[in-house]
Amino acid sequence: MKKNNIIILGAVICLIIVFILLYFFWDKPQAQAPLLNGVQPQSSAPVFMTAEEKNSLFIPVDKEVQVLRRNADGEIMTYKIIESQNQVINSGSLFPSNSAEIK
Repeated sequence: MKKNNIIILGAVICLIIVFILLYFFWDKPQAQAPLLNGVQPQSSAPVFMTAEEKNSLFIPVDKEVQVLRRNADGEIMTYKIIESQNQVINSGSLFPSNSAEIK
């Protein structure tokens, strides 16, 4: 009888230790990192090409051209020719925050 009680007591203590270890080593859910981690808009004001930049790309000087992205050396990578003022892209609209703005 005593032998059975000692075995049962040992098994209960082992189960308690296992549950305590599981509690401490259990992976807790972490907050998901944003998908655009580290992406920052270039500036809050739109940037337009200078006359020299337009000449180097063979764009007429009288056209209004917005620079959307530059590389690390400052060279133009993406630009947009603006026909009317409602076509100007603000930096906040480059990275839409809700799905309704994504087209």
